Amino acid sequence: QPEGNAPVAPSAIAADVKTFTANGFEPTSEPRALRTEEMPRVVADYVHAAEMAKKAGFDGVEVHGANGYLL
Repeated sequence: QPEGNAPVAPSAIAADVKTFTANGFEPTSEPRALRTEEMPRVVADYVHAAEMAKKAGFDGVEVHGANGYLL
């Protein structure tokens, strides 16, 4: 994460899984809960990503929101 910050999530509960890193499999880090006032930035990030995809020539954009993704 940028500047070593914790990832954001709906709540500050770490997943009980491991992720692959340069050091092999390690426990996932504990996220911090996203604050309500941060939501406009998250929405803007999705808008920006869709605009860049269209600019790159994509025909459409699908937003995947299953499996506990923040959206």
